[in-house]
Amino acid sequence: MPQTLLGSLALAYQPLWSKTRDLAGVRLHMLDVPGGVVDAPHLLQVLRNFWPHRNGSLILSPGSPGLLAALLEKGQDYSPLP
Repeated sequence: MPQTLLGSLALAYQPLWSKTRDLAGVRLHMLDVPGGVVDAPHLLQVLRNFWPHRNGSLILSPGSPGLLAALLEKGQDYSPLP
């Protein structure tokens, strides 16, 4: 059975509001679950494909040093969204 992202991560989000009370972005908190292996390139590709960038910024907040290292290592291959 293939490993899925949702089986490897616990996710939470926090809306970020502007001074005018408009949605400015979202902070996505991510914590890898014990025994789970996060496929960082796949996670970044999914977020890139499905985040509606017109709705503001997406700030990734990894909850472990290993997840942070994996995202930083693989994230350099991704250019900013237009």
